[in-house]
Amino acid sequence: MKASELRRKVTTTITALLLVVYLLVPLSALAQTASTGVITGVVKDQTGAVVPGAIVKAINKGTGVERKTTTSDSGVYELSQIVPGDYRVEVEAKGFAKYVAEGITVNVLQRSTLDPDLRPAGSVEQVTVTGEAAPLVETGKTDVGGVITQRQLENLPVNGRSFASLAVLVPGATLQPSFDPTKARVGTFSVGGSTGRNLNITIDGGDNKDNAVGGILQNFTMEGIQEFALSTQRFSAANGRSGGALLSVVSKSGTNALHGSAFGFFRHDKFNANAPKLLADANPARLSTRASAATQSWLAMRSARLNSLSRLAMKRCAFCRSRLMILSSQ
Repeated sequence: MKASELRRKVTTTITALLLVVYLLVPLSALAQTASTGVITGVVKDQTGAVVPGAIVKAINKGTGVERKTTTSDSGVYELSQIVPGDYRVEVEAKGFAKYVAEGITVNVLQRSTLDPDLRPAGSVEQVTVTGEAAPLVETGKTDVGGVITQRQLENLPVNGRSFASLAVLVPGATLQPSFDPTKARVGTFSVGGSTGRNLNITIDGGDNKDNAVGGILQNFTMEGIQEFALSTQRFSAANGRSGGALLSVVSKSGTNALHGSAFGFFRHDKFNANAPKLLADANPARLSTRASAATQSWLAMRSARLNSLSRLAMKRCAFCRSRLMILSSQ
C-alpha cells in the first residue's frame, strides 16, 4: 500500500470518528466555556409539590435574547451557557398563573438559583417577583472564588488602571511584582502563595494566557470589561489547564438601547501625600531627637577634622624650624 493511500484512509477514518462524536455528544457539552453562567432551580406549587412540564424562559433584558427549557418529572430545570447579565425569568404551566421574576443577575462561572412557587390559575393572572435575594450559601457548586462586578470596576480606585489588580478582593489572591519587564503595568497577582505564572486566563472563553512566561497576555481597558471571576480552588476540570487558578473575564457587549460611557484620568504631584511633612506632624519629638543627634554627630566630625588639621600644621611648623636651624649653623 502506498503512503499516500494510507494517509488518505487515516484522514477519512479520523474525520468519520469526529463526525460521530459531534452527532452523539450534546451541543451543551461541546459549548463548555469559561465565560457563562447558569440559572437553575425547582418549580413547585403552593403546597410544595413539584410541577413537571413547566416552560421556563430566561430573557436577557439588554438584548432580548431568550432561552427556554422544560422542567423534568421532578420539577427541576437548568438553563446553561447563559451570557452574564440581567434577566427576566418567566414560568408557565397548565392550570397555574404565569410567574415572572425580575432582576435575576447571572454572573460568570456562577449558578443563579431560582425556585418559583406557582399559584393556581384564576386566583391571580400573574405573579411578579422583583429583587429576589440570592442564597447566602451556594449549594450548587464546590469551587472557591469570587466575582468582581461591573459596579466594583466602576467605583473602586485602582492604581495603574489594570482590572486584574481588583482580583485581591477575592480571598487568597495577592498582588505581585511583574515578572515580565515588557508588561510592567499589567496587574500581576498570585493565589495561595504561588508566583502568579500558573494561572489560566480567558477572555470571553478565549485563551489569554502568556504561555512563554505566564500571566496575562493582552491587557484590556477597564472601560471594556463587564466583570470577571477568579476561581482559586476546586474549579471544574472543563476550566482547568493550569494548577494555580482560573481568571475568567467577560467583555462588555452591545444592547438594544444606544449607550456609551466617558471617563477622565488625571494625576498630578500636587495631589500626592507629603510624606515627610506627615511624618514630622505625627512624630515631632522623635524627629527632633533624630535631628539633634544628627547635629551633634556633624559637630563631632567637624571638631575631629579641625584637630587633625591643627596637628598636621604643628608638625609642618616644627619641621620648618628644624630646617632653618640646620641652615643657619652651616
